Amino acid sequence: MGTSTLVDTFRGHAQREPATVALVACADPFDPGSDTVYTYADLDVQARRVAARLGREVEPGARVLLQTTGAEFARAFLGCLYAGLTAVPVPPAGDNRRHRERLAAIVHDTEAQALVVPAAERDRAAEGLRACGVDGSLALVLDEAELPPAGDWTPARAEGPAFLQYTSGSTSRPKGVPVSHENILANAAHCLRMTGATPADRWGGWLPMHHDFGLVYQFLGPLVAGASTVLMEPGAFLRRPHAWLHLVHNRGITVSGGPNFAYDQCSRLVTDEQMAGVDLSGWRNAVNGSEPVSADVIERFTKRFAPFGLRPGTMTAGYGLAEGTVCVTLSPPGVPPAVTHVDAARLSRDEFVPTSPESSPRPRAVSACGPADNGGFDLRIVDPDTCDQLADGSIGEVWLRGPSVVAGYWRRPEETAAVFGAATADGETGFLRTGDLGVVHGGQIHITGRIKDVLVVNGRKVYPHDIEEAARGAHAALSTGVGAAFTAPALDGAEQVVLVHEYHAADRSEHALAAAVSRTRADLAAELAVSVPGIVLVRRGQVHRTSSGKIQRQSTRTAWLDADLRVLHAELSEPLQRMLTAHRSAAGSDGASAREAVQA
Repeated sequence: MGTSTLVDTFRGHAQREPATVALVACADPFDPGSDTVYTYADLDVQARRVAARLGREVEPGARVLLQTTGAEFARAFLGCLYAGLTAVPVPPAGDNRRHRERLAAIVHDTEAQALVVPAAERDRAAEGLRACGVDGSLALVLDEAELPPAGDWTPARAEGPAFLQYTSGSTSRPKGVPVSHENILANAAHCLRMTGATPADRWGGWLPMHHDFGLVYQFLGPLVAGASTVLMEPGAFLRRPHAWLHLVHNRGITVSGGPNFAYDQCSRLVTDEQMAGVDLSGWRNAVNGSEPVSADVIERFTKRFAPFGLRPGTMTAGYGLAEGTVCVTLSPPGVPPAVTHVDAARLSRDEFVPTSPESSPRPRAVSACGPADNGGFDLRIVDPDTCDQLADGSIGEVWLRGPSVVAGYWRRPEETAAVFGAATADGETGFLRTGDLGVVHGGQIHITGRIKDVLVVNGRKVYPHDIEEAARGAHAALSTGVGAAFTAPALDGAEQVVLVHEYHAADRSEHALAAAVSRTRADLAAELAVSVPGIVLVRRGQVHRTSSGKIQRQSTRTAWLDADLRVLHAELSEPLQRMLTAHRSAAGSDGASAREAVQA
């Protein structure tokens, strides 16, 4: 890129190609006439005006939280960069207690001096801050009519990271990841190489800006490249998944991505009637990432939308994480991701043994997520206990180093020391320990799970996403929902598997609910050879997930233990039932509900 900051890059585009479309803010995915279009010159003017305003409100180098979306987010984020401030994207305001507490924790952790909100949300945001013991006056509206002229902007030197990305908390409490200008520029260049994209491509989608996949891949990366991107409200996709596919068609998007669950929802929920008039032949790269990639979902999505022009090699499988800015590797564009069938029983023992679907009683299809040696990262597979580097074909922890890897966690020296700057047994240093389990096979990385999520049952390792995926296929009422599998200690100390799963069916009679549990338990035993002593069926939306769709298993586990889920039906083994009753009694709860008293 040849520049040291994002501001240099964006200003360079504005000077060289001022009339090139940079950003399209989509108000209605079905109506291109509702779009607001910004050229690079427009964005530069907006960024300078916002920077001039922020310079009057906060101290140099301060952290500014952004709780806006679309064009409002874009100008606020760029304004922070132009003012030398650190942007902190956070989820939109919500009435959920967990959301408010998370926001308050981020305010305290960052010592933020402002929370940028839409005008219509200022009073609500201020009230929510005060409810959590935070100064409500932090809520700030960047009303365009009140912004200073662009000429009032004074170039500012970046005093800290470009932004703080708070991790999703799928396995632990969220941590701030400080991402530098250099990290973003390096990762944007790497992502362009991996996707094969050029400035002529148009990016876009619905991904939220408070997640690295949306912020870096969908927003910043295209702008660094001098391309254009289309931002659609995440809620539009969640309400109507086919809106994403109409957006790709109507706006001529060639590069768009999403987490595995988004492709799964489209495959299951979008009808032929909703796809009327949609042509997906121009969609060149559909990245599937941000959570374990399902080979089955890739196949189903590709087949489902082939009649609408989707080509077999459109979907690519990716692997990334916030600590690596976003993109680590992607499967090659233009060809379907490689899929390897392995023996599931031996995989539970951390043995990656390729097999044919016909020769193994329980084969598992594992998708490759891209080349391990890709020029952007030094990727190693390492024994997490001995730190010995492992040979190809062996499962271990994924370690990374390279210019996209951030320096550490925000103000957490102990956790930074434990995760960053790791050394292999033979003395190579400077590695990030990802906590992800993977294996290099055929030159490509295959992610098999996370160290913290692996369940150990009777001395055998079981991957929770295998249980969750099998459960979705076990019964129609579970097929469109999500589940969280985890272990809980019975009073005798033995760990027992519990599955909390959403139930989506009109028939909620005791007979129907019990039948769903019975069928699911039987299928899990037959397919995975695993006993699930606790199955809890809950209402839609009760399984905790991050903004990118990652299942928050430990958070869901805590909510179940604390009777904080809307349970429809539960069948628990007697040891689990006694443990649950004891836990809730100690916590002052009323104990298990009548429905949770059903014995497995």
